[in-house]
Amino acid sequence: FVGATLLDRLPPLTAMNVTILASLFLNAFCAYLLAHRVTGDAAAAAVAGLIFGGSPYLAAHLNGHFNLTTAWTLPLFALAVYGWHVVSPETPPISLFILLTFTTAVGCFLPVAFVRRIGRTLDQEGLAEIRQTQSGLALALACLGLLLWLWCFWIIVHPRP
Repeated sequence: FVGATLLDRLPPLTAMNVTILASLFLNAFCAYLLAHRVTGDAAAAAVAGLIFGGSPYLAAHLNGHFNLTTAWTLPLFALAVYGWHVVSPETPPISLFILLTFTTAVGCFLPVAFVRRIGRTLDQEGLAEIRQTQSGLALALACLGLLLWLWCFWIIVHPRP
């Protein structure tokens, strides 16, 4: 989303590189924040941030699966849930469902933003027909993915009788 909107004036390759570097930094930083909150030890938190930020899973996906390198939402979500339960132990499940939904939406709509950016490039090259097909398919898949996630998370956090 950031690469396709805030970095719109940059060339696509530069915007993608800035987005990837920001994601890699945020992966390590958010893991550090979570580990520091849980342990209270800055050195241990720094090691945790480095391990999470430089994990083989993230490094392996730098070969083209950039949506899978934005794992910083996982420790950020865990930090939010941890903080939420410390502040209010009787948090209703619907609140956690809403928090999880917004966290997941980041991953679902990131590819749509990049498809929009590629679509503009296709338009400039005179390939508008391909762009329309590509954009429609990407939007449909993103909406279906979001609905599937919402349904799954509702099942997980909905209070059972």
